[in-house]
Amino acid sequence: MGIRVATLVKEHGKEKAIKILNAYKFLMMTTTHFEYAELLKKAKHLIEEGKLDELEELDKKLEELEHYDLWD
Repeated sequence: MGIRVATLVKEHGKEKAIKILNAYKFLMMTTTHFEYAELLKKAKHLIEEGKLDELEELDKKLEELEHYDLWD
């Protein structure tokens, strides 16, 4: 179960994407997946700063973390 930030912004716009990221980040923090949560925090800042071209690279990092079973 992962999230693709670039797709999220494209499909829902910046404001809604930030709200979704905040909720997902909270979920990750409460399940002790801090590294994933930190990347989501970075994604939020990239969106706010308009650095949307950097989201694809961030998505790759998120995907790498998903290779480990986050839900064990």
